[in-house]
Amino acid sequence: MTTIKATVINRRIEIPAPNDIPDGAEILLTISESDHDLMSTAEIALILSVMQNIPLIDIFTHNAADLDEWDAKINQRGIGHCDLNMENVYP
Repeated sequence: MTTIKATVINRRIEIPAPNDIPDGAEILLTISESDHDLMSTAEIALILSVMQNIPLIDIFTHNAADLDEWDAKINQRGIGHCDLNMENVYP
């Protein structure tokens, strides 16, 4: 992982890119208040190993249809409400 220090100026993030990142490269920045917010590789491995041991839940066919219907309703509500505050995102 590469750590890059950035400065917020006028609500914009100014980032001096390392020399080994070429112009036009897409990067993923993780914003954290401190290094304590980040999980170590060992912690991630532990969580993944625990997740692999979680037993699957048997969902009966009639329940699965209800869950699919509920999921569709939740998705539609999110789609219907996503533009309500978009004018406030970019000043």
